[in-house]
Amino acid sequence: MKIDGWQIPLATISGVMAASAYFYHPATSSEAVAAWVQAIGSIGAILTAVWVAHRQYEQTQLLELERAKAADDKEAAETRAFVFAVREELTALWEGYCVGTRQMLLALPEGAPCNFRFPVTTDAFTVYNNSSAMVGRVADSELRRPIISAYATAMGMVYTYQLNNDLVSDYDNFETLYRGEDRAARLQLKHRRLIEYGYQVKMHDAMVEQRYKELMRLTHAL
Repeated sequence: MKIDGWQIPLATISGVMAASAYFYHPATSSEAVAAWVQAIGSIGAILTAVWVAHRQYEQTQLLELERAKAADDKEAAETRAFVFAVREELTALWEGYCVGTRQMLLALPEGAPCNFRFPVTTDAFTVYNNSSAMVGRVADSELRRPIISAYATAMGMVYTYQLNNDLVSDYDNFETLYRGEDRAARLQLKHRRLIEYGYQVKMHDAMVEQRYKELMRLTHAL
């Protein structure tokens, strides 16, 4: 049986008390000896029971700590996997966007409308849409905020392109179908609106690039 620090003083006190009691009431007969043996056995049983209870408490505490550590390790691993998945998803989407659509956008002359359609939807953000609650489990606020910012900006870019698609479709349909006397003036107005919104598309594109690069920098060392 291992002797812990708290047991030594207890055993010492018990020994002193037993010695004092024996000094004042020495065993002078067989009955007294039997009584003393019983008393010492009772004290030993009490000490053993205290020790067993203490060891059980220690083992329970140790088990709880191990379980808590295992749960923390599991959560950390899941959070790390989520961050990697976010990085891979945004990288794939960004690279796909840069292959064609972004090149067309950046190639537009100054003052030219963004007169092409880009079929895009927020359903492309599969990881984030299905696991957005995981963002709250990213303990590092310096990483958590850029993840949210990158996705918010990217989703905003999707809505920007969707609205631009509507403006392009509206312009094309009007140009094809409308034959009223004010056709030229109204076409000019719609064309000006496309030009003005084209600036918004380019500004949002620059914001997406900035947020994406910032997130990639922060997750590069993970």
